[in-house]
Amino acid sequence: MQHLLLLVALTVSLLPAQAYGAITVVGTGNPGMDVKNVQKACDDGGEILLKGVFDFGIDGRVKLHKAVKLLGVLGSDGRPDTEIHGGKWTFYAALPVPGAPPSMNGPNVTVENIRFIKPKGTPLHFEHVGALTVRNIEVEKVRPEAIRLPGFESAATKYVAGIVVGSRLGSRRQPIKNAVTGTIRISNSRFYMDVDHPGRTVGRGIMCVWTHAAKIRIAENVIRGASRNGIEAFDNFTGPDGELEIVGNNIITSKEGIEYPNPLTPNGIAAGWFLDTKRGASAEAGAPPVVSRNRVEVRGDRSIGIALFANNAVAACNDVVLAGGEDAMGFVQTGSFGFFMNNRVRGIGRYAVYAAPFEAFRAAGNTFAWTNIERFDPVRGTHYFAGNGNSVLGDPGAVVDKGVGNRLLDIRPCSLPGIDPEEDWEPIEDMP
Repeated sequence: MQHLLLLVALTVSLLPAQAYGAITVVGTGNPGMDVKNVQKACDDGGEILLKGVFDFGIDGRVKLHKAVKLLGVLGSDGRPDTEIHGGKWTFYAALPVPGAPPSMNGPNVTVENIRFIKPKGTPLHFEHVGALTVRNIEVEKVRPEAIRLPGFESAATKYVAGIVVGSRLGSRRQPIKNAVTGTIRISNSRFYMDVDHPGRTVGRGIMCVWTHAAKIRIAENVIRGASRNGIEAFDNFTGPDGELEIVGNNIITSKEGIEYPNPLTPNGIAAGWFLDTKRGASAEAGAPPVVSRNRVEVRGDRSIGIALFANNAVAACNDVVLAGGEDAMGFVQTGSFGFFMNNRVRGIGRYAVYAAPFEAFRAAGNTFAWTNIERFDPVRGTHYFAGNGNSVLGDPGAVVDKGVGNRLLDIRPCSLPGIDPEEDWEPIEDMP
């Protein structure tokens, strides 16, 4: 009788969904059946509707190697009604040959409207895709997996992430050319990254590291409790036509974070070039990050709200709250010629704006325009400059200047009057 029930469940789970034009896979709650059923559907590719509750066990995994759309069902509140419990790297788009550049672009993958509960490491790992759309997913109660960190004393170091895009985990030594390309969109999703031991866990909400010639947009996500970086977007070679936009996200970090690779942790957004600053500071680095309209609350003693490691970066209309210790900082800029406008820093911290060189970056020629520091309580100052030729527009507050040629310009925000037509104005017909 038990064999008959399993056969019926398998048959029903693979019936075509006429209303959606897709194949429907129904969760059985049996790890052996659920992983097998979803893998079979993904091997065929196309649009797949996942319905019900799936159990992937301790380390179940579905590998993605064809173009596929994995769609869950929405509840009446617009939140995902489809659940996947367990798994390790639950959906994994791997390189054809580990560590080697692929001969062709990876598959186009879409994941929407799915709730992941208690995956191990990360539920979504994409190291080989030609385009990626992740929308309206939820990740919670991620189980840490062990990771080795060079020079880190603790043998109990762990790793968690809500989503990983790029070849960083699969190839620790160098990026893989053409591993992740195309349009990358991660939006309207929720990542709850709280762990039991944040001081020993490298925790990230969204990790996008070592992509190649991609157009990346990370927008309107909610991220809670990451113990390292809420959003980490490092060393993405975008090329001349690429982009890196981080827009409209809502982030609150944990109170404690892992002090690796430095003691400044946990942080809200970290973007630019950190692993290879020499390449990042060169003309071939590609599109600099554009960071706007994010709301970031950092709760660590030495947290950073938004840290940028890039030349020509733009940060506008971000709201940063320093809710931790006196050594926290609002904005850190290591690159040059960046434009920071209409940002706000609240709370207490060492500096609201900190611009200093880092490896190949010189922190020179940046413009910080109209930073709202009315509700910021500075421990050492409002602005710190260790680079040269930076400018502050508006009220600078208390500036610590260790550079040369930095300027404080009392230019207040302005608006121009409306343009009314002049009664005696006539067009000039005969131009010289």
